[in-house]
Amino acid sequence: MTKTAVRKILVADDDPDTRFMMSEFLDCLGFDHEVVPDGHDCVEELRRNPFTYALVLMDIHMPGISGIEASKMVRRAEEDPPSGIPIVGVTADFAYSEHDNPQKAFGINRMMSKPVKLSQLNETIQDFV
Repeated sequence: MTKTAVRKILVADDDPDTRFMMSEFLDCLGFDHEVVPDGHDCVEELRRNPFTYALVLMDIHMPGISGIEASKMVRRAEEDPPSGIPIVGVTADFAYSEHDNPQKAFGINRMMSKPVKLSQLNETIQDFV
């Protein structure tokens, strides 16, 4: 399968199983992607390569710099991109489910609940890229 002709998707998640699953899903859907293990690496990758990514899939609960703090850091960037890149928060925490709306204060465009389903991921990506 050839990769879809959009910029890459950046996945930030501290859990190796979730990184693997998201990578497999993105491969299945034909999206080029990069995976980083934490919020710090996500922010640094976006700073180094601001025009590379069309979307960030950001785990909310990560050690060190959380997904919430990383999202705030991205939004405070002086340049767009990366400050305007769409960020989808991904979490198993019911308090931050897609049915709630606390993410606006964090700079997150949408929330997605874990476990992520392939159809849900595809629909979300299509909404943003």
